[in-house]
Amino acid sequence: MIVVRSDSMLTLNVLLSQMFGPYGGYPGPMYAASVLLTVPIIILFLCFSKQFKEGMQFTLK
Repeated sequence: MIVVRSDSMLTLNVLLSQMFGPYGGYPGPMYAASVLLTVPIIILFLCFSKQFKEGMQFTLK
């Protein structure tokens, strides 16, 4: 948040915190937005979990 000066370069987490302010407002929409930001990461992990596990096994040998 300190390094990036334009709003178009903010990460989604920082944008989410700015959108709901310091006190959070209504927690329901904030939780829904957090879930929507997390679901694609979980889907990517599930799709590439085999490669992730193989990479972890290679580093532990």
